[in-house]
Amino acid sequence: MAEDNGTNHSIELTESIGVDDSIEINLRSYFSHNHILSAAYLAREAGKLEAEHTDDLPDQPEERDEVWTTHQSHVITSLISSVSFLESTVLELFTDICDDGQRVEELDPAFCRKVQVLDAHVDDFLNGLSPIEKFQLALDLDGSQRFDTGAQPYQDAYLLKQLRNYLLHHEPDSVQAHPQLANPPTSVARGLQTKGFDRNPLMTGPFFPNQCLSHGCAAWGVTTSLEFADAFFDRLDMEPPYEHLQSRLATAPE
Repeated sequence: MAEDNGTNHSIELTESIGVDDSIEINLRSYFSHNHILSAAYLAREAGKLEAEHTDDLPDQPEERDEVWTTHQSHVITSLISSVSFLESTVLELFTDICDDGQRVEELDPAFCRKVQVLDAHVDDFLNGLSPIEKFQLALDLDGSQRFDTGAQPYQDAYLLKQLRNYLLHHEPDSVQAHPQLANPPTSVARGLQTKGFDRNPLMTGPFFPNQCLSHGCAAWGVTTSLEFADAFFDRLDMEPPYEHLQSRLATAPE
């Protein structure tokens, strides 16, 4: 198998010798790479907007709204992409194992056989599990230590997932407009308030969502997802499949 020098493809060449000698080419895409690259890129873009417009927002309402909405789009999409990276990473691992792919040759053969037996005898054996539960299942099958649900990196990964769910399935509610009077309205917001990242300098008002959805929050999301995935692959004693992307995953504005 040859893996390209880009983000998300592996190519398998299968030679078939017969009357019509032919070579079958199978292409597999790994969207986890795209997700984490997108998350890091959008975090950088949000940081650029904050650096450019802090204390210098446009006077015209339409232009000011354009800065605000663009910035919020970058931050929200970055956070969603960070969780999508985790979801895709663990699904791609299970798929490669089930297909006996060369990308997982480093793994314990006994672990791979357990996954393959599950796949053969239990329909949709991953169905109903959250992304983090799928990571825990993989560690169980490998005989590795599960993540401690009361410690890092599990705690931040769980909070990031909860934030993603809030952003995707949010039902509008009201919060007090004065930042000194308002308490964060949800457990997600209260958890984020303890993370210590820089707040959004382009907006005033309550911490969540106005000041919370910042470049700092997006950067925290990227770091959180990578630290969780790194810890997972370390427990499997496997080089992370995204290792070659590390130089492109900075979140600070260029």
